Amino acid sequence: MENNPEYSSWETDKVILYDSPLSSLIVRKKQQIKVVEKKIVITEQNKKYTELETSIMREIDSDHVVRYLHHKHKPEEKALYLYMQYYPKGDLEDFLLKNPKIDFRKRLKMLIDILVGLMELHSRFIIHRDLKLKNIFVDDQDNCVVGDLGIATVTEKSAISRLGTVGHQAP
Repeated sequence: MENNPEYSSWETDKVILYDSPLSSLIVRKKQQIKVVEKKIVITEQNKKYTELETSIMREIDSDHVVRYLHHKHKPEEKALYLYMQYYPKGDLEDFLLKNPKIDFRKRLKMLIDILVGLMELHSRFIIHRDLKLKNIFVDDQDNCVVGDLGIATVTEKSAISRLGTVGHQAP
């Protein structure tokens, strides 16, 4: 899939969702097909997380975990591009800010979607380690999907670690 011509030479609409020194998230569109392109600058520090994120995303085929499409490595840029399914309603934090009066049943259904995604990860001994509203995405049917597996880990048994976004870490 890495050299898939479907994605390699797009003349695209491009919307930058965020841009930082280590990664950026870009939405690209061609003929009603939308993907998220995540550019990750490869450094020694984040190389293992990038490789693990790619392998986890390739392994999982689920309606409750972000869908991996393909990736492209550009050594000249020291970058890896991950192409993932686009979720049109954005992340859950923005969705809730735009829709503050969601009824209880819909909120409960969204919570169940998230829990099913986590169960699917945990059944494969994958621990997310950075679960927050910004890392949960909402599709066009208001289903929630767990995403951003950038610091996830795979373990054979229960593991305890202090890693994640400050303010969202487990105590």
